[in-house]
Amino acid sequence: MLLSKEIVAYCESRKLRCTAKRLMVADFLQEANGQADADVLYMMFRSNSIRISPASIYQILDWMVKIGFVERMPGNDRKNIYCIKKYNV
Repeated sequence: MLLSKEIVAYCESRKLRCTAKRLMVADFLQEANGQADADVLYMMFRSNSIRISPASIYQILDWMVKIGFVERMPGNDRKNIYCIKKYNV
């Protein structure tokens, strides 16, 4: 199942607002083969002329980590890599 569909189901079941930016970050993370750092996601948005701030990307990724859809792993150069959890791919 796609991560964005899982997020929609999660938000609906908890009566949370499911924003377009959350779904776009999920789709771009999925497009990056399920793992990327926030800078890569930001550049993907920029190359597609989508306006979103790096801070928004970090907030959304932190939210996805908190609810358990994404894992945060230490990467190179003190950057975190965000990976879709295996059971969600």
